[in-house]
Amino acid sequence: MKITVWVIPLFIAGMAAAEQLKVESSIPLTIYNHRPSVQLHHRQKLQRLCQTEPEEAERIAMKVCHARKIRSRKLKHKGQLLFYRIATEHCTIEINALDGAVISKTTDRNANEKGKKQ
Repeated sequence: MKITVWVIPLFIAGMAAAEQLKVESSIPLTIYNHRPSVQLHHRQKLQRLCQTEPEEAERIAMKVCHARKIRSRKLKHKGQLLFYRIATEHCTIEINALDGAVISKTTDRNANEKGKKQ
């Protein structure tokens, strides 16, 4: 219960402090042209906007999740928020690609239950 009391305000503060792209100075994050060459060019533009390197985001995820291995890493966007979604053995974490702040952390309940049974 004490953890929940501390986690919720920290999560809200993290979301409020997360840096977002400025609408007037950014490229549109959503693209509707499905040609592979256009999609690749758009992904490259998004990667250039990132100020946090993918390796640095992985280090942050490993530290926060106490993990040894990264399962997957994707650069995603929601609205004007650009972030990395990184999955480890036991949790999934979203890290802001502009300032490296942790946006959200979700633990996998199935992995935790398996660990308790063994």
